[in-house]
Amino acid sequence: MIDPKLIEKLRIQSRKDGVTLSRYVSQVLSKNLNHSKGLSLEERIENLEEQVLKLTSRKKNRNIVSKTSNKKAFTRSYADDGAKSYGQLLKNEFHRIGEELCLSKESAWALFNQQKSFKNATRIDSSISAIFKKVLLGNHILKGKEIQDFIKTFKECPCKKGLEEMSGKIIRDLEFALNDAEEYED
Repeated sequence: MIDPKLIEKLRIQSRKDGVTLSRYVSQVLSKNLNHSKGLSLEERIENLEEQVLKLTSRKKNRNIVSKTSNKKAFTRSYADDGAKSYGQLLKNEFHRIGEELCLSKESAWALFNQQKSFKNATRIDSSISAIFKKVLLGNHILKGKEIQDFIKTFKECPCKKGLEEMSGKIIRDLEFALNDAEEYED
């Protein structure tokens, strides 16, 4: 029987990699099997266990850092490449939702701008309206520092939240893309 904690850890890592659990497990196994030709079954299993331990220790280290963040100012950082991809996905989702609702870009922006969470966020920082309008209309490439600033201010992405309210659905791809944009120290 496979330990449920191990399955959950593999599931989390597969989400971060943007693949299904079965595909992720297959990739890990085939990678390890290719590197371990000539090793006994016991040695290969030991190698797999070591890799799982490395993955779990990374996660524990991140949890320790986040738990100590109450004591000192801990700020997540985001890579520019990841931020660019995240901004592109925001734009694509905005256009998809607008098309579903049969709205022009201007009408879709007007509707988005009226979403409760986005309106509340613009009351706190009016500059985000201009930034996200440019991002959603494809006239601005989002930077890692911009994501870092609005996550620090709002604890979440107000644009993502607004798009979810506008569509009436949770948009998991945006959450995954935002997590992928985050930089981790190894």
